[in-house]
Amino acid sequence: MFARIRRLLSQFFSKSRTINNEPLNKVSLIVIILIDIFILMNVFAGLDDISRWYISPDKAYPCYSEWQDYQTKTTKDKDYEIVRLSLPNNTKYQLSFQRNYQQVEVGHLGKVFKTCLQYADYKDKINNPEKQQIVKTIDQKQAKIKTFEQDNRTIQAQYDSTLLEKIAGHGREQSINQVSAEKAKQALEQNNRQISTLNQENSTLKNELLAKPESISFITFLKDNNQFREVEKGYKKASFQYPGIQLAFQSLFLLPLILIALSVHKFAQGRGYGLVSLISWHLLVIFFIPLIVKIF
Repeated sequence: MFARIRRLLSQFFSKSRTINNEPLNKVSLIVIILIDIFILMNVFAGLDDISRWYISPDKAYPCYSEWQDYQTKTTKDKDYEIVRLSLPNNTKYQLSFQRNYQQVEVGHLGKVFKTCLQYADYKDKINNPEKQQIVKTIDQKQAKIKTFEQDNRTIQAQYDSTLLEKIAGHGREQSINQVSAEKAKQALEQNNRQISTLNQENSTLKNELLAKPESISFITFLKDNNQFREVEKGYKKASFQYPGIQLAFQSLFLLPLILIALSVHKFAQGRGYGLVSLISWHLLVIFFIPLIVKIF
């Protein structure tokens, strides 16, 4: 068996570097190999483009990941967080969600699942200047909360250090901290009051946003598990089939090239066209490599 493999390999390399049984010189062989590599890279690039002709499961079911995240979340703000996704910060040059979902169909085979288009329509209805302003206000207040929390961490560290100095009997003039324990405590309490007030204001704004008719309709639609179970079922089926669809399209691209190269090679061998036979043989090998790789 090993002898047969060695014989096949010997024949393969012999055909790859000879013209009419005459060996190529090293320079010619190097040039041919470089051209082979260039063609192979372009074949792989073409295969990659062709594999994207059919829209991927993520693009055919774009609402699936958001629905799945919503289902698995246990945070109390999950309704606000899903509504928040409908209100992007920069909407000046943004397409509507529904138009954005449909955009992937242009120049591709396959369709976006209808439930996801309905989902996008609900998101578009939420997305208006009034609700964007509410979210912007919430974000500003949240930024202030983070600033106060950062100040508190700094003050707390100084406060703890000052207390230790006090226990050790160090005088105020010996302290390495600029703020006394009493002032640090007052600053902490004041910041905590500010944080509590801002959190309460944000809670009110979030409830106001969720109480909007468009938000209520969106959340109600999102909780319709019958529709989204269909989305889940379709997504999983598409994910299973997608690699096979990609391979089928890639095969449609490669098989005609292989047949043409094989036909030319046989014709050239029969007529004794050494150079044509060598070129067609190299092309045949190049076209087989990605097909074998893709199958594996």
